[in-house]
Amino acid sequence: DITLPIGVTEKTEIIGKMTKERIVKGEPILIERLFEEKMTTMPYIIPKGKRAMTISVNEISQVSSFMTPGDFVDIIVTYEEKDKELNGRKIFYPKYTKVLMQNVQVLGIGRNMEETNKIEGELPVSVTLAVSLLDAEKLILSEESGTLRLVLRPATDDEVITTPGVIRDDLMTPKSRVQL
Repeated sequence: DITLPIGVTEKTEIIGKMTKERIVKGEPILIERLFEEKMTTMPYIIPKGKRAMTISVNEISQVSSFMTPGDFVDIIVTYEEKDKELNGRKIFYPKYTKVLMQNVQVLGIGRNMEETNKIEGELPVSVTLAVSLLDAEKLILSEESGTLRLVLRPATDDEVITTPGVIRDDLMTPKSRVQL
């Protein structure tokens, strides 16, 4: 006698599980063609069209211990002032702070990918974010040439706000005077 495997009969047996291979519409779903556990490793939680990118953080840049995986943040970068020589002329770039990206999903904090807010000893030194490939390029350049800060968004706020960026003179009127 040949016994054919019987497909899953209850939806609860398959909800939240990933398939090991393609299953055609109408085909019986065999339990051995499913992963045993709900897939929660990083490749399975990255939103479509995004990449997981990890950046270095400290207690201040990661909003202390208030941020958890699943939250959304804005990323702000500050570039230090610098002088550049171009065709014999000196160009001055002031210290400048600008919103780099908005409404970016936090995928993980340190090695934690769970939506919990546990305080256990030391704060993590990295945060993994869901970004487009173009945003990953911007983030890499900004991390290498500036200082990044993460700004935690309210859970119900997904509004994108355009800002011009800020230099020191925007904060206060310069007190020094130019002498001729």
